[in-house]
Amino acid sequence: MSQAGNTTRKLSQEAQQAKGKNTRIKSEITSSRASVQKSKAKLAADTKKNIEAKKELGKLTPKLKQTESESKKLNQEANALLLDSYVIEHEIIKLKCLLCQYGHC
Repeated sequence: MSQAGNTTRKLSQEAQQAKGKNTRIKSEITSSRASVQKSKAKLAADTKKNIEAKKELGKLTPKLKQTESESKKLNQEANALLLDSYVIEHEIIKLKCLLCQYGHC
């Protein structure tokens, strides 16, 4: 009887341990599920933000290209004006030299 009692007690302890382990595992599963749900929600939010960002980028890219084109044209115009000013300055210097040669300095 003593051996049967020990076996019963041992089985009872093992059952209690298994029950505790099962409870911990269930808790971990619940926690993991919550974590997965949170990750899914974050992924959905990030995906939505990415889609919106791509749309905004699609709107801004043509404007950027247009602005770059206008900037290039303005730089060309500025360079042309600068060249014109150098030519005019050179002509003024030549004219002053001519005037000085004829005694009008």
